[in-house]
Amino acid sequence: MLTKIPQVEVVSDNKIYLGALTGIRAIAAYMVFFHHFNIFKNSASPVGAFFEQLCEEWHIGVTIFFVLSGLLISLRYFEKS
Repeated sequence: MLTKIPQVEVVSDNKIYLGALTGIRAIAAYMVFFHHFNIFKNSASPVGAFFEQLCEEWHIGVTIFFVLSGLLISLRYFEKS
């Protein structure tokens, strides 16, 4: 039986929770981790060299993480007047 997963969940009065953006933020954190802990470093094979270069570009995860964190924090704690 399939159940529908809500895209936006209202946690309390004005506070919302966006699970999808939190998941993307987690992926961005993993990108930063694998950028620093590159298991393909100094690989002799062409496939390993490709993945080494790919992991070298995952520093962009820092920007994604901080932009999404700022968005989620502002959506959660911004008071509407």
